[in-house]
Amino acid sequence: MTEYAQIADARLRKLGEAEWEIKTCMQRIEELENVAQCCGSLNITDKVQNSVTGNKMEEAVVELLEEQERLKTLAGEWIELKKSILSELDTLPPLYRDLLLRRYCDREKCEDTANELHYSESHLRLLRRKALEQLGENIKNNN
Repeated sequence: MTEYAQIADARLRKLGEAEWEIKTCMQRIEELENVAQCCGSLNITDKVQNSVTGNKMEEAVVELLEEQERLKTLAGEWIELKKSILSELDTLPPLYRDLLLRRYCDREKCEDTANELHYSESHLRLLRRKALEQLGENIKNNN
């Protein structure tokens, strides 16, 4: 992979990494909600008693609030990243843009994309590599 293709690939992979981090945060929130429910209440305004269950619930509620704030931050960052990446992809010819969107945003398999577009998989990989190179060059020249 050329330097430009590596730049573009790393940039596009950030979107998937951000999505994974959001998913992980959402799973943690769900776990904490379950802990809070098991300890007696999900109503955050309830008074927490000074007991083992109360302490556990208080810890869960505090961590739940922190994770909810973290999720808001992550979602905001993801939205800005996606807008930026889509803007960068708009600099490409439509076919290149489509190929990269299918690969990095839709996570479509090469075989499926090739079949749908009536290309061989090897030709599709060549086109995708060219798309990455052009995107990477555009990114580098604009920074």
